[in-house]
Amino acid sequence: VRDRVGAIIANEGAVTLARLRDELGTSRKYAEALLEHLDQARYTKRLPDDRRVLRRRG
Repeated sequence: VRDRVGAIIANEGAVTLARLRDELGTSRKYAEALLEHLDQARYTKRLPDDRRVLRRRG
């Protein structure tokens, strides 16, 4: 799943909750929980416009 999120971000520059929900075919509840988990793991970062951008490691 993390790779799919990374692929969306690589192609589109960011990912929205709605976009991830549609991509995974899941509910908003579970898509939001997944994005919050990725934020806590510092794989993504939430921005004010509710888009999440891949944080580069290095």
